[in-house]
Amino acid sequence: MLLKNAKLYKEEGLRDITLQSGQIQSIKPAGNISETADETVIDLEGKLVLPLM
Repeated sequence: MLLKNAKLYKEEGLRDITLQSGQIQSIKPAGNISETADETVIDLEGKLVLPLM
């Protein structure tokens, strides 16, 4: 799964986050991760992403 254009707490700019089996695989500046044809992609449009506690 790819979460595009995510806002991270206390971070400047937007990020793309890749997830696999519920685990974060990578976090990179928005636009630096290529999506694949069979991947679920969600554009968060700058919404804040927070960890579950």
